[in-house]
Amino acid sequence: MQIVDLKNGTGIDAEELDQALTIWPNPTAGKITLLFNMIPSEPLNISIMTITGKTILLQVSDSRQEIELDIFDFPEGLYILQIASRTSLVNRRIVKMGR
Repeated sequence: MQIVDLKNGTGIDAEELDQALTIWPNPTAGKITLLFNMIPSEPLNISIMTITGKTILLQVSDSRQEIELDIFDFPEGLYILQIASRTSLVNRRIVKMGR
């Protein structure tokens, strides 16, 4: 496991953050898990947005390696998961299926 220092300008770039992230299950009917193969030294801003850009979930991680998000009450459809640090931004698609 790698610890990455985002505070001293030596943080990971978007490509490294994207490669460090696994999301499952996707598609999902309820909860999704974000698993990082590294631990950033600063919290990450995690957002879920509609495809029109409206933010419907926003939380700040506490530098955990595994984060669970509950989207059970979201309507079916395609969403954008956005993960941002001070130095990088990663977007991934999430598909919400019916219950």
